[in-house]
Amino acid sequence: MSLVETVALGLALGADSLSVCIGMGMAGMRLYRVLKLALLFSVTQGVLLVGGAKLAVALHLLLEGALMNRCELVQGFHIALSLIGAVILCLVGINLIRDYFVQEQSGPISYKGRAALLFLTLSVSMDAFSSGVGLGMSEMKVLISLGTGVTAVIFVMSFFGLRAGHHIGRFIGRTAEPVGGVILILLAIRLVLGTLL
Repeated sequence: MSLVETVALGLALGADSLSVCIGMGMAGMRLYRVLKLALLFSVTQGVLLVGGAKLAVALHLLLEGALMNRCELVQGFHIALSLIGAVILCLVGINLIRDYFVQEQSGPISYKGRAALLFLTLSVSMDAFSSGVGLGMSEMKVLISLGTGVTAVIFVMSFFGLRAGHHIGRFIGRTAEPVGGVILILLAIRLVLGTLL
């Protein structure tokens, strides 16, 4: 995956985090807290992305071992897994777009306690896990560099959202979600075309 695609994936997956961080940032907070929260959001997404991809690769190897002696089945299996990965990416993208139209606008996002913060972080990171599964099924060989690149992009987005939240309000945060959805759908189309052509 190229640098441009890695950044695009990071932007797409970071859309939820950006929205939440803008909402949290509306209340204002100190720089140290902003850095901690941006690191928490970005590392969680990076770890879940790589974890989902590793899980998909493990599943792929397990099933491939069972089909080792049947060359036609193995080829069909590779194509099927790549297409399943593309469908997962596409569904995550569609879900981001759908959430934009279904969600109500609200004020600053608040949380109380570590458990609530952990739940909030995981809730915006599940698309990273799903996308990781989808990318892992396409046999991506550069998972760690991809995870690092996506983590860096999401860190910058989260940091920006937390720092600028009280200035830019809800508009940009809500607009980022459908743009991220479109990017994921485009990555899914690229995956399908790469598999079939």
